[in-house]
Amino acid sequence: MGRKTRNINTNQNRQQPTTPQTNTQNIAAIAVTPQNVSTVNAQPQDIHKLQNKINELEFQLEEEKEITAAKEAEIATREQELAQQKVQAINGFKELEAMARQEWITEKKQEIIVERQQIIEAAQTEVNKNLSAAQTEAQKIIKEAQKLKLDVQNQADSIIEQAETLANEHRQRAREQIIKEIQTKEEELVNFRKVLDDKDRYLEEEDKKLSRQIKQIERREEDLEEENNWLALQKKKLQHKEQELTQRENACSEEAINRLIKEREYIEQQLQLIQDENHRLRVELESNKNMLLNISGSPAKILQDNKLLENKLREYEKLFEQYPSEIELAELRRRAEAAIDFEAKYRDLQARVDDLERIRRQQHSERMETEQLRKERDTLKLLNQYLSEQIEELKRMLGQLQTSQIQAFSNFASMDRENENISERPHGVAVNNLNELATISRAWMGSLPSRQELEMGEAETSHFAHYYDKHTIRAFIASMAASRLIIIQGQSGTGKTSLPEYFAYAIGGKFARIEVQSSWRDKLDLLGSYNSFFRVFNESQFSRAIYEAGTTRYCNHPYFIVLDEMNLSRVEYYFADLLSIMEGRPEDREIELLNHDPTGGQLPKGIRLKNGAVQLPIPDNVWFVGTANTDESTYEITRKVYDRAQVLQIDEPFPQESFDTTQPANLKIPDFRQAVQKAIANFRDTDREAVEGCLKLISSALHEYFQVGYGQRLLDQLSIFLPTYTATGGKLGEGLDHFIARKLLWQVQNRTDPNVRSGLQEVRDIIEVSFTDNLRLGSAAISLKLLEREINKFKR
Repeated sequence: MGRKTRNINTNQNRQQPTTPQTNTQNIAAIAVTPQNVSTVNAQPQDIHKLQNKINELEFQLEEEKEITAAKEAEIATREQELAQQKVQAINGFKELEAMARQEWITEKKQEIIVERQQIIEAAQTEVNKNLSAAQTEAQKIIKEAQKLKLDVQNQADSIIEQAETLANEHRQRAREQIIKEIQTKEEELVNFRKVLDDKDRYLEEEDKKLSRQIKQIERREEDLEEENNWLALQKKKLQHKEQELTQRENACSEEAINRLIKEREYIEQQLQLIQDENHRLRVELESNKNMLLNISGSPAKILQDNKLLENKLREYEKLFEQYPSEIELAELRRRAEAAIDFEAKYRDLQARVDDLERIRRQQHSERMETEQLRKERDTLKLLNQYLSEQIEELKRMLGQLQTSQIQAFSNFASMDRENENISERPHGVAVNNLNELATISRAWMGSLPSRQELEMGEAETSHFAHYYDKHTIRAFIASMAASRLIIIQGQSGTGKTSLPEYFAYAIGGKFARIEVQSSWRDKLDLLGSYNSFFRVFNESQFSRAIYEAGTTRYCNHPYFIVLDEMNLSRVEYYFADLLSIMEGRPEDREIELLNHDPTGGQLPKGIRLKNGAVQLPIPDNVWFVGTANTDESTYEITRKVYDRAQVLQIDEPFPQESFDTTQPANLKIPDFRQAVQKAIANFRDTDREAVEGCLKLISSALHEYFQVGYGQRLLDQLSIFLPTYTATGGKLGEGLDHFIARKLLWQVQNRTDPNVRSGLQEVRDIIEVSFTDNLRLGSAAISLKLLEREINKFKR
């Protein structure tokens, strides 16, 4: 009530009612003159519009009240339905859980009883057979039959004891399995209860919001009631003043008000001038009278002066006659005051119109909010219906899970079935020489049909030609020997992904492309995840590729798993476990899929069970190849990854070359391993000494100027990379140049400190001298080009 009274007082202060005396003065002040008749008749229309707006607002207020009442009833009904469904869902899960547990125990008991009865019957049958055989024999072997009978009885007792032991074991396993299933279902029930609690909290928040909105609507209703009361009061006042305002219709326009204001200002100016002039003339007249009294001289001169004064007086009288009279000035003052009073009333009416417009906007906003609440109510209805359907679906699936057998690793098992009767087929030309491997693979990739021939349908294959220089193919083969992880980086569209793909085709291997997602954060994104409700493992494309590489169909040939755009996410996040695993012994290269066996020992052939955990072995024929774009949309690859990988750089497409049509190679893993070992054994000591001396000078300079060093891992990789590279037909200096540029100098790239320029120049000079002074090394073109590019950055 205090709020209501305060609003009424505020509205009354905003527009004070006029007294009868003021109204009488206003009527008398505004006379009907020819100038006033020409103005616009506007006040009755404004009053009619205000009345219509008042009626419209009252109607809208009633509608809002009805909608609010219906909404409150619907919210209450919805709360009851959700509460009932929550209770039903909880009771339903408990009943299903108890029924499933009882059915499982009963079924296991029946199986144990039947198995025990079968064992006893088999033992009894054996005893009867032995007794009947003993009766048909002579009496001399009665004692032996009795002895045999005793042995059989002992065996039967032993079998019964074994059966009981087996039954106890089955009973124990069943108990453990039931406990696990109960725990799993309890976890699922807890999760479901969490979901229901979240929904309850959401509904409570929605109810609170609706309560606040209802209170706001109630407050707005009170404000509207106050506004209606004030409008009713103003309506009565307006009706009382309507007759008075009718006489002033012609002066209602804004143009007439402005004209009256200007006239008033002009009249006041003229009046002030006349009063000043009159005062001056009176002062001058008094001065002249005093002067006449004090003047001495001839009468002729006095008369002459008198005539001059009379003439001047007549001129002043004529000038005075041109100005309005006192009555006219009073009339003009009255009209100006009337115009001011009408202007004030016009402003009050305009302010009232503004208030009504504000109320209308508030009503519109409330209608929009009501519509939004109606949409939210419909959304909650749909959500409630969806949850009901999901509950029914979960009940149905729970029943199916209780009656069906589910394969936890269905895709892996499917691969085993597909590869049971598949024998290895001969593919291409068998090679066991690394130089032949590089030559044949490069020639086969370049001799394929062109892209134009493929698009015109003139080629029998679906592959088209790809061109790479000799150094790239040799470096790729040497990288395969030195590390299981290869990174190919460079600009987009230069053939990074096509290199491992077409190299796999060229040597009879297999290629699998994995699109790395920017949202990957751990190994679950890479390997897949286990669904405890359905008791299945959702294998990813990556884990399926690893498993397929170990099947009999592919295990003897290289298998390249390409992580396309591997630095879209941080490599050390999702690939960390594999980075560590690949450095271990071949027999220990396995990654954990699950920490328990959901199949009860029925695992696919290619999966191991180790310390109760399910392990996926990494076959010896698998290489991981990551492509990396060097732009601002990707993450920088860290040193942890670079140290364990071999790096190739492709900055632009290679030119086309002409090759004779050739057959692909057939490279087997044992042949490749043997060829690498042979290359290492044949690597000359003089070459090794030259490499060590050159590397020592360069590493010393890098450490002095950039604090860049390396560990034993790099030396181990170098001891394999260089022999393999030279065995493919490459020169010793080219291989060392590539290794230094990709494994050492990447650490001095993209430095922003201007002081590093001198260090870059010193390292460049040392590399150039180290290579040119040793005739076995030649030129370090790759390293010098890289350093020159870094030095030129400081010249811009």
